[in-house]
Amino acid sequence: MNGRRLAECAAFTLAVGLLIVVTDGAVAAQRDGQVGARDARAVATGTGVIAGVVVSAGDPSSPVRRASVLLASGQVAVPRTAVTDDQGRFAFVGLPDGNYTLAARKAAWVSAVYGARSASDSQGIPIAVANGQRIDGLRLPIARGAVVAGTVRLASGQPAQDVAVHVLKIRTVDGRRQLSTTAAPAQTDDLGRYRVFGLATGEYVVQARSQASLVRSRVTRQVTASEVRWGEELLAQAQSVSGVPADALQVPPPGSAVTYSTVYFPGTTFASDSSVVSLRAGEERLNVDFSLSLVPTAQISGTVVGPDGAPFLGAAIMLTPEDGGVSDVLSLMIRGGRSASGRDGTFSITGVTPGRYTVTARGTPRAPDAMIRLTPAAPANAEMVAALSMLGGMLGGANTATLWASEPIAVNGDDLPSLTLVLRDGLTFEGRVVLERGLDGGPEGGNDVPPNVTTLRITLAEPQSGDPIMAMMGRTLGMGTMAATPGEDGAFVVKGLVPGQYAISVGGRPMRVGLPGMPDAASGFVVKSIRWNDQDLADTGVTVQASGAVVDVVVTLTPEPSELGGMVLDASGRPTGAFPIVVFSDNRAFWTPGSRRVKQVQPASDGRFLVVGLPGGDYYLAAVTRLEPGDLENRQFLEDLIPAGLRITVGDGEKKTQDVKLAGGR
Repeated sequence: MNGRRLAECAAFTLAVGLLIVVTDGAVAAQRDGQVGARDARAVATGTGVIAGVVVSAGDPSSPVRRASVLLASGQVAVPRTAVTDDQGRFAFVGLPDGNYTLAARKAAWVSAVYGARSASDSQGIPIAVANGQRIDGLRLPIARGAVVAGTVRLASGQPAQDVAVHVLKIRTVDGRRQLSTTAAPAQTDDLGRYRVFGLATGEYVVQARSQASLVRSRVTRQVTASEVRWGEELLAQAQSVSGVPADALQVPPPGSAVTYSTVYFPGTTFASDSSVVSLRAGEERLNVDFSLSLVPTAQISGTVVGPDGAPFLGAAIMLTPEDGGVSDVLSLMIRGGRSASGRDGTFSITGVTPGRYTVTARGTPRAPDAMIRLTPAAPANAEMVAALSMLGGMLGGANTATLWASEPIAVNGDDLPSLTLVLRDGLTFEGRVVLERGLDGGPEGGNDVPPNVTTLRITLAEPQSGDPIMAMMGRTLGMGTMAATPGEDGAFVVKGLVPGQYAISVGGRPMRVGLPGMPDAASGFVVKSIRWNDQDLADTGVTVQASGAVVDVVVTLTPEPSELGGMVLDASGRPTGAFPIVVFSDNRAFWTPGSRRVKQVQPASDGRFLVVGLPGGDYYLAAVTRLEPGDLENRQFLEDLIPAGLRITVGDGEKKTQDVKLAGGR
C-alpha cells in the first residue's frame, strides 16, 4: 500500500485544469448538478452568505487586494464574481442552499480553489450552505506565480523574433511522462527575449517553435555558396563598363527548403531529451536560453480522385504526424499542414519537416454541376469549399464530408510529387435511441422514444490522449469525430467513418445527456447501455472494420440513473470534506481512460457526496488523501486502493447510501 498517498483506509480527486472548469460552473455542479437538469431547482436566490478573505500563501501571509473571487454551483447558471478590498475581504450574499466552489485568481498569481491540496486540484472542497446560513471567516490562500525567462536565438546567433515559447507542465499518466499546456505562449521580442509568468510550483519543459500562421506558409530556402558567388558576379558585372552582360550569367539552382524546427531547452529537438526546469512559488528562473536549428522541408503534392475515378474538387487534405499528440496536429494544421484539391483534383502542401505522416483526404459527395457553380477555378476557393463541408460537424451539426482516403508517407527532406488519393464511401454506425421502460410498472424493454430525441447528438470520436487542453480543442474543432442527430423515431446514422477505434458519446459528453447549452435535450436521462452484437459499447467503444458497417445498435437511456451517496466521517465521527471519494469497478477490464465505471467525487464541507450514473455492478469505494491528474487512468494507482477499499454492489437505478468512516483522522 502506498502510505504516502492513502489516509489509513484510503487514497483523492482528479484535476485537469484550473478555473477553466470553474468558470463554466461544472466543478461546483460536481454534486448538485450531477443528476441533470431534471432535478435542478429553478431557485436562483436565497438568504445564504459566504464570506472570507484572500491571503498570500506561505508564512507569514498577508491580504491580497484586487483579487477576483468566483463562486459557482449547480444552482448558479453563471458564476458570481467579487473583487477583494484592500484587506483582501470578499462576500457573496443571497445564496440558495447548495454546494459551492470558491476560487480566486489574480494576474501573475496562481489561481486557487478553496480547500485545494495543490495547484493542480481544480475541485477543492465544495462549501455546503443552507438557506439562511452564514459561513464567514474563510481563508483562501493564493501563491505568487513563478517566472521563466530567457532568450531564443537563431542558428546564426541572431535574436529569434516572434517565436512562440511554451512552458509545458510535466505529468505522469500510467507510468508515462506527458507534457500539458499550462499557460498561453509568450512571444519573443525583437531581441529574442521572452517571459512566462504566473506558473505554479512544479516541473516544466520549455519549448520554442516558430509562430503559427493561418495563411499558407511560404517556402524558405537556404542560401547556397553558388548563389552567393552568383550575386557577387552579378554585382561586379553591373559595376563594369565592359564585359559579359549581367543577364548572361546563369542563375544557380535554389538551395534546399528549410524551416526552424521545434526546440526544447537546452537545445534538443526531442522532448524526451529536454532538461527539466523545477520551479518554486514566486521563483524567477532567468537565462533559460537556447537556439533554434534548421531542418530540411519537403513539398507533398498529388491528386484526389472520386469514387468514379474523376478528379475531385474541394477535398480537405490534412497531414497527421505518426505518434503525434493533438497539439502536434493542431500546430501542423495552423502552420500549413493542410490543403484542398483544386478543379483538376491536385493539391500541394509545403514546408513538411522530416518524419512519418498519414495524408488524409475528406470530401463531400455532390453533383459535378453544383461544384462548378459553387467554386470558380481559383485554388484558394477550393479550400473554402473543403472548410464549409467540414463546418457542420464543428458547429454541432452533421459532418457532410463522408468520402475519405488515406495514405502513410515518410518524409526525409525530398519532395513527394505524385501521390494519388482515391476517395471511397465512409463506413456507417447505425441504430436507434430508445427509452428504458419498466420503472413505472410497464413492460420491460426499450421501445419508447425519449422526448426531444432530435436534440441529441450521437458522436464517435477517435481516442485523444496527452495534453487535456489541446485534446479539448481538438474535439471542439471536430478532429477525429463524426456525429449524427436522431430522427423523431430515434433512428440515427453516423456517416463517413474510417476504420479504427472510436469512443461513443451521447449529447456531447461521454455517457451524459441533457447538458447546458442544449435546453431542449432529453434532460436528466443518462445512458444505460449501447448494445451491439451482445456487447455494451458504452464500456468498450467500438472498432469499425473496413469490411462493413456497424448496424442495429440500440442506445438505451434511463430516467432513473443509479445514485451512490453518503457521508465521509473522520476518526471522531465528524463529517469531513477533506477526503475525496474514488469508486471503481472490481473488473479490471473497465479500468480504461474515461470509463463510466471509474469515477471520483469531492465531498462537500458537510462530508456528503453523491455519485450518479454508475452502471449496475460490483465496485470498490475508497476515500483518498490526494489525486494527481492521470491517477484514475493509472492502473497501479487503482490496484493500490483495493486493500483499503469497501466492496459494494450497485444495482441499475438503485439509490444506495454508504458512509465512509476513516480509521485515523488528520
